[in-house]
Amino acid sequence: MPYVRTARAYVWVDAQAAANPEKFVPAPEEIRWAKNPLPSHHGLCIGFADTPHGAIVAVKRSSGTFWLAADHVLPPRELSAWLRSGFGAVV
Repeated sequence: MPYVRTARAYVWVDAQAAANPEKFVPAPEEIRWAKNPLPSHHGLCIGFADTPHGAIVAVKRSSGTFWLAADHVLPPRELSAWLRSGFGAVV
C-alpha cells in the first residue's frame, strides 16, 4: 500500500479504496437547494437532503460538489438555523 502526498501530509492509502471511490448522490426529489448558501470550513454549503442514509449537505468546492454527512459539516444548531433561513420553497 503506497503513501500519497496531500497538501498537508503523507497519507496511507488502501489501493482498493482508492480504485473505486463511492459517490453518494441523493434522488432529485430529496434535494433542497439553498437560496442563501452558507460558508463553512468544508466549503460552501449549497444544498440539503434528508435521506434514508441520514441528513447530508451538498458542499461546493473548487474541485466539485460533494455530499457529506450533515453532522460532519455543521453543528446541529447552525444546521437548523440555516435550514430555517437559507431555503425557499421545497423543490
